[in-house]
Amino acid sequence: GLKEDLIGIGFDVNVISPPKALLRKASKDLPRQVSTRGIKNIDLIIKINEWLSSAVSKEIKKGRIPLTLGGDHSLAVGTIAGVRDVFADLGVIWIDRHLDVHSPKNTPSWRAHGMPAAVAIADKKFDPHPDFQRLLKIGERRGMVTLPKIKRTNFVQIGIGEKSKINPGTKWYSMEDIDNVGIKKVVDEAFSYLEKRVKKIYIAWDIDGMNVTGTGTSGDDQLTLREGLVIARAINKLREKGKL
Repeated sequence: GLKEDLIGIGFDVNVISPPKALLRKASKDLPRQVSTRGIKNIDLIIKINEWLSSAVSKEIKKGRIPLTLGGDHSLAVGTIAGVRDVFADLGVIWIDRHLDVHSPKNTPSWRAHGMPAAVAIADKKFDPHPDFQRLLKIGERRGMVTLPKIKRTNFVQIGIGEKSKINPGTKWYSMEDIDNVGIKKVVDEAFSYLEKRVKKIYIAWDIDGMNVTGTGTSGDDQLTLREGLVIARAINKLREKGKL
C-alpha cells in the first residue's frame, strides 16, 4: 500500500484518521442533509473539514508534511485552512480538470467539491449565502480569520480541461496550453512564478485531472500519466528546497 511505499523510499509515516465517533455521527446525519437551496451535506462537510484543519495545523507544527487523501476535493477547504494557520505567506498549485470556483450564486450542483478554490480565494463579500460563509469560517476558532486565505495571484491552476464561463482571477493553465507548449514548460513557468512570490506552497491534486483508470471521468482534456510524473518530480524538488 501507499504507507509501505512511502516507508520504502525513506519517509517516516504516521497515519491519522478521523475519529470513529465523528464518522459515525456524520454517517447518521447524512440522509437529513439534502437541500435544494443550500450546499449538500453542509453539516458533514463542516465537521470533517474543521477536524482536518486542526489535524493538519498540528502536524505541520510538529515539523511534518501532511499528505491528505480523501473522497472529494471539498477536503481542500480544511487542508488549506490548516496550512494557512501556520504559514501566512502561502501559495497554491492546484492540479485539476476543473477550476472549482463555484459558490451558491452560480453552482449547478450545490456540491461543495466544486467550491474549494472559491473558498480559498474569497473574501466575505464573495458570496453572502450562509452555507458559503460557514465554509469561509473553517479555522476561525484558532484565530486564523484573515480573508482571503490565499491571494488570487498566488493561486496557480494547472491542467484545466473544463469549458467554464467563470473567470476566477487566478493564474491558470488549460490543457490547450499544455498541448501547445508542453507540460515541462508549463510546470517550470508555473512553479517558478509561485516560488518567487511566496515562502511555502500547498499542492492540491484532484485525481480527475488524470486520464487514468478509476477517476470516474476520462477524455482528451486530462493529463496523461507521463505528464503527471513531470509534475510530481517538480513537487519533489519543492520539498527538497523546503518550500512544500
